[in-house]
Amino acid sequence: MAASLGQPRERVVRAVTWLSEQGLVEVRASDVRQRYARRVPAPDLGALAAELSARFARREAGEIGRVRDMAALVTHAGCQTAFLVRHFREELPGPCGHCTFCETGEATAFPPPPPRPPVASLLATPEVTALLSDRPPALLHPRKLALFLCGLSSPALVRARLTRHPLFGAAAGYPFAQVMEGCAALPTPPPTPR
Repeated sequence: MAASLGQPRERVVRAVTWLSEQGLVEVRASDVRQRYARRVPAPDLGALAAELSARFARREAGEIGRVRDMAALVTHAGCQTAFLVRHFREELPGPCGHCTFCETGEATAFPPPPPRPPVASLLATPEVTALLSDRPPALLHPRKLALFLCGLSSPALVRARLTRHPLFGAAAGYPFAQVMEGCAALPTPPPTPR
C-alpha cells in the first residue's frame, strides 16, 4: 500500500491505526500474503485434452493387457510357475511339480460364455431408444454410452445420477469392445429442442 501511494510505510501504519481507533475499520493481524504471478503462458487446452486422452487410452490398454496376461497364465498348457518366472526373464530348471498343470497334466479352460442375443438387439430396445431420445450430456459420446451400458461408472455418470438408472449395467455380460462397436453404429438423433 505504501509503495502504491508513494508514502512512507510508517505514515500508512499510523493512518490505519487511527482509522481503527475511530472504529472506521477493523484491523486483524495475519500472515503476510505472498503474491504469485504465473509466468507460463496459458496451456493449449486442445493439446492438453489430447495428451490426457492418449494417456488414459494407454493406461486402459495396459490394464486390459494385464488381465489377458493373467488369463494366459491360468490357461497355459505347461508348468504355470515356469511360465510366470519366464515373464520376469528368469528360468526354472524344470517343472515346479505343484501348480495346477503339473498336478493334473491338463490346462485349465474357462467355461464358454453363455449364449446371449447380439448387442444390436439390446441397443434396439424401447428403453434404450427412450434414454437416447433424452440425450443426457453424460451419454452423448458412444464410448460414454458403452461405459454406462456395461455398468462402468464415471464421474459424469455419477453427477448425472445415471448409475441409478435401470439400464446401468444392462450389457454387463457383453465384452466392452462389442458394446462400444454397437454404440458407435447407432444413429445420432437430432438434439431435442428445449
